[in-house]
Amino acid sequence: MKEKFYNRERQDIGMPLIDVVRPTKERILVALLIPVILLAIMIAINPAYQRMLSANEPLVLVVGIGIGILAGAVLYYPMACGLIYLLAIFQRPGTGHKAKGKAKAEGKRKEARHASRKELAFAIALIAVFNPLTVSLISSGISYANNYVINRSCGVEIAGFQELSPARDAGMGLGEVITSADGTPVSTLASFFDMMKVKNVGEAVMLTTSRTDYVIKLVADPDTGKPVLGIFVREVYCPRSLPPEALPPSLKNVSMEAFYQCKQSCVHTMDAGDQMENGPCLLDRIPSDPDWSCDIAHMPRQEVDNNPDNQCQAYRSGNTTHFIELSTECRLIRAE
Repeated sequence: MKEKFYNRERQDIGMPLIDVVRPTKERILVALLIPVILLAIMIAINPAYQRMLSANEPLVLVVGIGIGILAGAVLYYPMACGLIYLLAIFQRPGTGHKAKGKAKAEGKRKEARHASRKELAFAIALIAVFNPLTVSLISSGISYANNYVINRSCGVEIAGFQELSPARDAGMGLGEVITSADGTPVSTLASFFDMMKVKNVGEAVMLTTSRTDYVIKLVADPDTGKPVLGIFVREVYCPRSLPPEALPPSLKNVSMEAFYQCKQSCVHTMDAGDQMENGPCLLDRIPSDPDWSCDIAHMPRQEVDNNPDNQCQAYRSGNTTHFIELSTECRLIRAE
């Protein structure tokens, strides 16, 4: 079998360059093995990758891995062709284990003399360009230009949930983008992790996402004991032409309890079936912080929202100096 394989490949020595990459069973097999080996190494050495894989449904996991292996096979197929071609040049078939070192060396030299220099250079070039290290460097360069030159960091996206996840229990969904935590903007993974470093188990964190706002109590990680939200995250990017005010607002100067009470009042009103289409004032004074009012408005704003009868009278009269404005879906519009 081995000799048959090499004989078939050795017939290609001296062929046109385009035939170096023509599909054969051996080349396709090697192209499939390369991403499989890389995936196995990644799983073996990266615990975070292991946890992310375990968080997915079995069917989604199998389909995702299958697509990844096929994509990797396409990407590394040229490398497989180059490897097999070089192996065909320098491997002398038919000698088996009895061949002496000198005979092997002479056989390799004869094989090499029959190989076209152009084909040899072409095979080496395929390996040099289409290998994991080069592909990673090229991909990193393109990613850096796209993320930090064309675009900019603008949030942290929820990519998955851990088995123990208070964020999922609070109603967070995949794809939501966290833009602020406790009123501090979150635009990068570093800023998100910096926020988590100062938190303790049992402490609540107020998160603003692209969808709505959450107050989540941190739990202890079963393995490390550190406070966690139970989520996997990745950085997301926005066009530099997008003005900062177009991003979801943050809660810079609002107490967590005041926002929580305003949000709960809105949710309870909505659950009770009470109409909020006229943009009513929910709390003239928020109990936990009487200097704040809680109001409802439309997004985008409608004429009914400018009606003084639908606004918080305490704020209009100056008895409160700040207000939280939520949409009719209980999503933060602004707080000032």
